[in-house]
Amino acid sequence: ASRDLYLCGKAMEIAAHVLDAFCPLGSRQASTLSISDVEKIHRVRDILDEQIQAPPTSLELALAIGMNERKLRAGFKMVFNETMNVYLQRTRLDAAYHMLAEMQMNVASVAYKVGYNPAHLSVAFRKKFGASPKSIRGKTY
Repeated sequence: ASRDLYLCGKAMEIAAHVLDAFCPLGSRQASTLSISDVEKIHRVRDILDEQIQAPPTSLELALAIGMNERKLRAGFKMVFNETMNVYLQRTRLDAAYHMLAEMQMNVASVAYKVGYNPAHLSVAFRKKFGASPKSIRGKTY
């Protein structure tokens, strides 16, 4: 009897793996968000883009859109496939690159405009782009 129970359990495990293969993770998770929740999460992204220099905290964002902070964090990751912090850092560094390359701004001005101090911008910029911010001035994407 225990052997049959064990084999039945293994068969159910295999069936679960097959179902997982045919139902991608993103589609299962996204279905837990309502259309209204997805719209709110898109609004959070817009707020982060608008307030890049001094973005609100996740708690402030959650209160602003009327959503639980935990649900906001999880939903943002589901919708955009990255955390709010990763999104914000990527957006800041891309904006810094654009400003340096096309607007001929100095590194300190760019750093403050995107919410970094110059030293931190240089470290993060070099890590992402493999070059110093100063060396990018005048180059295009």
